Amino acid sequence: MKKICILISFFCVSISVFDLHSRNSENLFQLEVNSESGDEQENQAIQLLLAEGVLVEIGDDDDNLDELMLEALEAGRTRIVELLLQAGADVDAAFENDGVTALMVASLEGHGRIVQMLLNAQAGVDATNNYGKTALMFAASEGYEEIVAQLLAARANVNAVNSDGETALIFAASLDHAQVVRLLLDAGANVDAVNRDGETALTLARDPMIKDLLRLHPRSH
Repeated sequence: MKKICILISFFCVSISVFDLHSRNSENLFQLEVNSESGDEQENQAIQLLLAEGVLVEIGDDDDNLDELMLEALEAGRTRIVELLLQAGADVDAAFENDGVTALMVASLEGHGRIVQMLLNAQAGVDATNNYGKTALMFAASEGYEEIVAQLLAARANVNAVNSDGETALIFAASLDHAQVVRLLLDAGANVDAVNRDGETALTLARDPMIKDLLRLHPRSH
């Protein structure tokens, strides 16, 4: 019995049926989430598809909702992420070869509403990818103050260390994100953490304001 998938073309908001044996499912995913128009009709259509279990039938394994979730996360499609979570997508699924989770992707891309949605869905705030990097490190690297604050409010480990010995503070300081540095220091970030190369946030910082913040911050002994 051949599998079929309903493909929605949101540029014209039409529905077509394709044999998956003759179409590339990756392309279907991209078409489903990347359109900039027809959002309400798109959401209604995807909700209908999920209710009918159509998307779950794509491909030959159980990873289809996770694949569509990744596409929606990267595109910042909040409503689609919500629908996929309701449909049973694993909130802590590891994507691609480096083990990033939905929360890491949303934090890296700067999608604060999605970050909060995932936290509300009990996403693992301290989950790590294959290199020990957390969502907080991703957000700190990009300078996303709001998302850093959200993750800290969800009790993210401010002093988590990746496989290179780097912390969120080291990322923020070395990339000139002064306000994120403030947030991390206020949350108890360890100023003296040393990475694998023997560098600290202070030795890597270039911004004079950040250097002053780090020098003046009280040390715990």
